[in-house]
Amino acid sequence: MTKVIVIPADLNSPVRVDNLDTFEDYQRTVGGNIETIAYLEDVVPYFNEEGKLLGLEKNARATTILAFNMFPDDYIAGNCIFAGFDGETGEDLDIQDETAKYLLDKKDYV
Repeated sequence: MTKVIVIPADLNSPVRVDNLDTFEDYQRTVGGNIETIAYLEDVVPYFNEEGKLLGLEKNARATTILAFNMFPDDYIAGNCIFAGFDGETGEDLDIQDETAKYLLDKKDYV
């Protein structure tokens, strides 16, 4: 199991810690095929590859976090997962406690 942070698109749903075990767990959490973009060396975001095409809700919180890594006016659609990442092996790791605390306590998402 990998400890991740899930940032729901729905602003009324809280950011939460979750444990995901399989690729299918990741897909289920984002509602379809997963995609990622470059973020931090030891943190990887995952979101729905077709979120905009499927009409998923804009994820304002995840978009704010990832804004500097995206094209202007682009956005994340649907739920977003943040996991730890090992660049040498390409494997997901548990999100580090300080990163989890930052994402959980962040008040200025939007």
